[in-house]
Amino acid sequence: MNNAETPGKIIWQAINSRKMKDLIKGMIGYFLCYCYVFSSLPSLWDMQPRVLANVLLVPVILTPAKTVGQFLDLSVLLLISVGISSALWAIVNLVAGFNSVGMGVILFLSTYWFSIPRAINPGRFFAFSLCGPVFVFTGIQSILNAYGPNTSNGSPFDYNFLIHTINSYLIGIVICLAVNVLIWPDFAERKLQKQLAEAMETIINLSSEIVLSLAGSESSHDLHETANIQRSIEAQSLRAGLLAISQTLDNADAEISYSRFSMLEYLDLFSRVSNLAGIILSIQTALQDPATIATISSQEFLTEFSVPMKTNLEILSAHTAKLLGEVKTRLTDTATSARTDHVRIDVQRTLEEFKRARPNLLVRSFLPGKAVEPNLDEREIREKWDKVLHSNFLILGISELVEEALNFHWALTGMNRTRAFQFNYRHFLPSIIAKHLFVPQTWSPSTFALRVSVDSLPHEVNTKKENTSNPWRSLAYSMKNFLLSNESIYGFKCGLALLCLHSILVAELDVFNSWYLGATLVTFLIALTPSLGQTYIALPIQIGSTSMGALAGFVAVTIFGPTGSFGIVGECCLDYLYVHDAVYSSFRVGVIDSSSLQLFALSFSLALTVIIFPRLSRNLLRIQLSTVIKSLSSYYTEIIHHHDSKQQQSQSTSPSPLITNPSFATTPIPEQRLSKMRDMKRSINTQFGSIAHLLETRIFQELGNAQWCVGRNVFDADVRFVFGCDQVKPWRGEMNQVNRLLFYLYSTCIIAKQPLPYDMPNASIARHRFFDAFIKVTMEHLKTITPNEELSPVVFNTDGWMRVYGMSVSLQEVSRQMDSLSIDFKALFGELPDLFAENPDLMWRNMKE
Repeated sequence: MNNAETPGKIIWQAINSRKMKDLIKGMIGYFLCYCYVFSSLPSLWDMQPRVLANVLLVPVILTPAKTVGQFLDLSVLLLISVGISSALWAIVNLVAGFNSVGMGVILFLSTYWFSIPRAINPGRFFAFSLCGPVFVFTGIQSILNAYGPNTSNGSPFDYNFLIHTINSYLIGIVICLAVNVLIWPDFAERKLQKQLAEAMETIINLSSEIVLSLAGSESSHDLHETANIQRSIEAQSLRAGLLAISQTLDNADAEISYSRFSMLEYLDLFSRVSNLAGIILSIQTALQDPATIATISSQEFLTEFSVPMKTNLEILSAHTAKLLGEVKTRLTDTATSARTDHVRIDVQRTLEEFKRARPNLLVRSFLPGKAVEPNLDEREIREKWDKVLHSNFLILGISELVEEALNFHWALTGMNRTRAFQFNYRHFLPSIIAKHLFVPQTWSPSTFALRVSVDSLPHEVNTKKENTSNPWRSLAYSMKNFLLSNESIYGFKCGLALLCLHSILVAELDVFNSWYLGATLVTFLIALTPSLGQTYIALPIQIGSTSMGALAGFVAVTIFGPTGSFGIVGECCLDYLYVHDAVYSSFRVGVIDSSSLQLFALSFSLALTVIIFPRLSRNLLRIQLSTVIKSLSSYYTEIIHHHDSKQQQSQSTSPSPLITNPSFATTPIPEQRLSKMRDMKRSINTQFGSIAHLLETRIFQELGNAQWCVGRNVFDADVRFVFGCDQVKPWRGEMNQVNRLLFYLYSTCIIAKQPLPYDMPNASIARHRFFDAFIKVTMEHLKTITPNEELSPVVFNTDGWMRVYGMSVSLQEVSRQMDSLSIDFKALFGELPDLFAENPDLMWRNMKE
């Protein structure tokens, strides 16, 4: 047996894994809280026994088996919730007094507003939302003497009870914090560095493999298929790594770290890693396309590009891998690395040599002899153009990859500094305050659409919209939308459930106490979920874990007796093992409750979820997908507007500068517009949320490809002249109109669940018309070119034209996917019939009328 496969090493790796450490940390935290409850410390500190259950509740809703940053984030939110809830406890006692209606109103409103954050982000605000209703309801119980005798000299406001309740939560938080920080601490910042280094290692491997694939290493179909399988595995690992980094970033933002990088710098580093990964994944996606496979394995591509450029590609691959290795070393934050400008200079020199040496595949394809081949038909011309576009897309991808690596290395070198304590206090501020006080105002899709329309006009217009509507009407409309939102409906259900419990408490106090109905309070708050699908999934797990918890508590008390604290604690820790494996550790609260009572609470919660405004998960998914499609439409508009906004400058009667001025004079795009495009892509990633696997959709990938093909500069005058000429401009506008119309139809169809209109516009046909017009104009200019060796390498071979070729390939795939979506939507929702074809007399009947 291999030494690496020995059972001892396998067992040690399992014990030393992060999951096992988290399991042990959770057990220790729960064990220490139980030890405190059954120890003599509460008696020594004169702590009221009725609040000791709160100490056990804290490790359940705030398990210490998390990263330090995540635990600090949840702990701060819980402390804030305890402070607000304590104020509400005082209000319900001092303001409502013994008025049952007033107590019910305060309980309902408190539960309603505390439940809304949980509906927005259940993982982060679960403990925060749970604390408020528990405090208010406990305050009501205290004033009615349903939670033990009054301990504040008969005052309606039992402040001693409140103080002891606060102390019980603080003790539980302190115990869990000590376990989280002192026992196998999992610092998110260190985890983030490790994840970034792993992502960079994958990027280094993929970049080398992709560059060498164009050097002829995958000349046969079998070689390409074998290498492509390996690259696909690495690409999938890279996507998963980027998703894990995005989740770790939020946890690290809550930590106090001693690092060379602040969280804003980490966010910038992650953005640059994502840019590198986006280019690599885009090229890898293109290499899986049959058309691209046929192109790079063709004899023509091997002869014209792979063989002449093999040495350049190998040197470029080696220097780029060395540069990315320097980036990985600096990301580890182990020591201050020395400047390595010579590495960057070598890559820059190699890249310039690659650009100068790359062959003009377009001119070579159509100028094999002394002039353009006269007998090529349209099909042959299109096939040659397709090969040229796919080839240039890959060549441009390599150039973009190297340039992005150079920018990353330069930016990271500028971040080199000594270690310092880093703490982002904005993380703990409410998002509304942080957004308006510290974050610059961003753009909205509606405002952006208006700007796109206005910029296309030759004259200035007033874009400031005068508010002529009734402000009270707008306020009422906003309130109506909020009250009918998913978050508001969830808060209403939670408030109604606790209001029913409050009614039993007020009307039948003896029944409430004899049946221990107060134990169902937390069960109600846990069982009620924002959507019906979540309730169906959680209900059997809740019933099973509650039954196991009740059985474990019964067995512990029966065997060891009420005073057998050590046995009870051990039994409960074993029960924690079961509940932790069941994932739903929060349902551990059922240990001290009877199964029948908990089953009643769960059934009542299910009834509320089903009967009152049932929110089906599929409906929520449709809304989320519709929002994503609208964002994709805005993203598409931003990319297209990238080169449309300068068309007015190219509308002149002067001859084409294609021959007279072949140089590429770039005009930098304002950083504000570039940041808007990056924000748009980032917002789409955020909107996918729990459906993150859909980020691999081809439309989103190809739009990302088109974004980096557009680049950081406005297209040069040559490109704008061709796009703006009378033969191309109408078809370019038609392609954009068809795609935007399809985005609109899909986003509304998925919400309305109505069939699509008959004879939908075809995005591929619109793109082919634009492409044919573009080819026609370009071929006319090619026919005027004489076979000059000095002129041919630069004609249509500048960076600007390379970007046009790459964007054309990306938009071609976008059009194909848009038409494929039409087939899927018709299969889901149907298609409206062609009434005139089914009933020819209908048209004449309407004309007569």
